[in-house]
Amino acid sequence: MSNNNRNLAIGPVELSVADGSMQLSIGRLQTDAKKLLLGTSLLVLLAAPAIFTGYFIGLLAVAFLYAIFAISVDLVWGYAGILTFGHAAFFGLGAYLMGVITTELSLPSIGLLGLLIAFLGPALVGLVVAGVLFSRGISEEYFTIITLALAIVASQAALILSDITGGSNGLTGIPLLGIEIPGIMTYRLPYELFYFVALVALVGVYLVGKRIVQSPFGTTLAGINENETKVSSLGYDPVKYKTLVFGLSTGIAGFAGALYAAYSGFISPPLLGFALSTEVLIWVLVGGRGTLIGPVIGATALYLAENMFSGLFLNTWVLGLGLLLVAIVLVFPAGVVGVFSLAEQKLNRYLEET
Repeated sequence: MSNNNRNLAIGPVELSVADGSMQLSIGRLQTDAKKLLLGTSLLVLLAAPAIFTGYFIGLLAVAFLYAIFAISVDLVWGYAGILTFGHAAFFGLGAYLMGVITTELSLPSIGLLGLLIAFLGPALVGLVVAGVLFSRGISEEYFTIITLALAIVASQAALILSDITGGSNGLTGIPLLGIEIPGIMTYRLPYELFYFVALVALVGVYLVGKRIVQSPFGTTLAGINENETKVSSLGYDPVKYKTLVFGLSTGIAGFAGALYAAYSGFISPPLLGFALSTEVLIWVLVGGRGTLIGPVIGATALYLAENMFSGLFLNTWVLGLGLLLVAIVLVFPAGVVGVFSLAEQKLNRYLEET
């Protein structure tokens, strides 16, 4: 019996011939195409300041910070299955920590310290809140309600503690990031360069998040999301894992809030409230939860659309956003990323059949 198998590989494309039948494999080609798309997108974003207006670049910088915030929510909701309606409390806490530290101490070098504290502070609060609640066996439904109450309490506290937070007038005069070496140099980041800081921060947080979800820790989180009882029977402690991912998520949210405060120079109590907590859930849902890149797409696209079109469609923007959300939930529950994944599956099926 003769062997008529022949394989021909040209780069990422492999052509197999077996007993007269021919099969084309483009798996590596698709992987390389995704990497090429991501690389091209990154190059376009790096070149954006030379292409677009300063106003649009400013919007894009804020969108990147909100995208970091959306990633933090996706870590707990998309991968651990913990829905939170109060994540803005941690975003706002990071912003206020950054604002108070930089305005009270008035040193450029404090900005970098403020970023660290804005991460550690919300992370610690998140660890305590999640640790106490989950260790008591509270259900995720009640946890969601408590996070909602947390956002309301946080925004009210910002109003009451007016000597620290500025109350309803907000906190102003927050400086941009800087660094100081006493007696040698003092440097404050130019406003127009903050775009690149936001972009680098977003890419860094995304890569860290990707590393986490692909690690054994992330695999366990996915298992807890699917079947917590089974994971517990295998010897894992769901309380520990859910507490750690919630603390990490709140720390990332605080970090995003700190960058937002440094860029905008002004923060106010609504930054901690229910409205932003709900809006970030919409960003994650529209983009595709449990994907990391989906929340980035959702936050960036919807924030830009809101600022560019809400003025033109003042009375119908919220209605249109609501209809979009309903359509996504009913037709494409996996979000924008899910649409592309579905298209990719159909393409693969078509290529296999032909």
